Amino acid sequence: MQKDPEIYNTTVGIEFEFIRNPTFTRTEIKRELQKILKVDIKLENGHHTDFVPTDNHWKIEDDFSAGEYTCELITGPLQYNHARIVLIKVLKWIRNTKDVKTTDRCGLHLNLSYPKNNYIENIDLLKFILTFDESEVYKRFPNREDNIYTKSIKDIVPLHNNFDFANITTSRSSFVYPMSKYYGINFEKIKKNYLEFRYLGGKKYEHQQSDILFLLDFFLQSIKDCYKSNPDDIKKKLIDLLEPKKKVFLAGQNYFNFSNIFKNVELKVDTKDNKEILKLFFPIIWKNIFPILIKMKEVKFNMSGVINYDTDSSKIEWSGFTIKRTFIENPAILLHDCRLINTVLLNTELYDCRVSGSDLDGCKSQDTIFKHSRIKNANYIYCEFTNCYLDDVKLLDSDINGGIFRKGTYSSTTIADNTMIIDVDVENLDEMLD
Repeated sequence: MQKDPEIYNTTVGIEFEFIRNPTFTRTEIKRELQKILKVDIKLENGHHTDFVPTDNHWKIEDDFSAGEYTCELITGPLQYNHARIVLIKVLKWIRNTKDVKTTDRCGLHLNLSYPKNNYIENIDLLKFILTFDESEVYKRFPNREDNIYTKSIKDIVPLHNNFDFANITTSRSSFVYPMSKYYGINFEKIKKNYLEFRYLGGKKYEHQQSDILFLLDFFLQSIKDCYKSNPDDIKKKLIDLLEPKKKVFLAGQNYFNFSNIFKNVELKVDTKDNKEILKLFFPIIWKNIFPILIKMKEVKFNMSGVINYDTDSSKIEWSGFTIKRTFIENPAILLHDCRLINTVLLNTELYDCRVSGSDLDGCKSQDTIFKHSRIKNANYIYCEFTNCYLDDVKLLDSDINGGIFRKGTYSSTTIADNTMIIDVDVENLDEMLD
């Protein structure tokens, strides 16, 4: 790839995640890295602290979500050539330091900016997402393709569920874009005039120096290239992207279409399957289930289960489904007896479910089994957790085996010896049953 001269005027902020041996202290790490990098480094307790790194004063934070002794080295914005040197030096240090390693849960994030112009500030997200070639990333880091924290940015959703497939336009205002930290690129950073590329990382990423340096240039060039895109090319890419989910939109036109496309899904209202009532309430049901279906990486039209609309609680109850690789953010959704795999759930209720490899925030749950998941900010009753990361949660009558209990309170809960406990209190939480 021929290098655009303007790339040399960019700035690059880098976040390295790695895991230290318990006997290798953060102070020793700081001392070694300061000597190698000729920069001041501040040791911070906790994650996402208030200290903002500069080009000559960086920080190391704890990040327990990737393991008990995970550290994150965070630089300030660096001039492009300096950033390349830092990448080479730190990757070499990780490779050569026997008391440091990387695992599948470690990431390498690149925060990229063109400070002398407005390429990022004025970027057309539709054009950028459609022209960005994720295959260049995934052929070098294949294990990152299905990572819950580096989801594909090709998650463009039409703004309205009655989208007209017969007259597709490339108006950027017609779509909703993947604006969260769970994607390979964090577009929320546009307001700060930089983009956070989160794709890179994984076990032994330090051995992929040439791939990382190549992708650094590729990411920077991709930002500029979207401004040169051909309108006809963009429209074709958009049609190709939306076509696989065309049947989802067709299903939402009426109850008859839905029942013929999702033949194994039973729709009910107040546990009854009266067709006239279902026709009446279908628009309400569809409004709440469409965002889940459209964000599935691959919609299974043969999926089976029951979706019931409870008119008293205004809850949409999903029961008996296997749900994979999607994004659920709706307090009106209640999941019962479902299996959830590699899914992000925000403000959703779960009962008697099995959850693995997922991320939950603000989700109340009861009688649910969790494995290898990250769980924050909610109450959990009669639940089991295996190798999970728990942060700011309340647990009652539950069991924890392995993983990290970062912060929270518990009552009548069994915690295995192999669980790391950090900032946790015992309280009487019987009021959670009321």
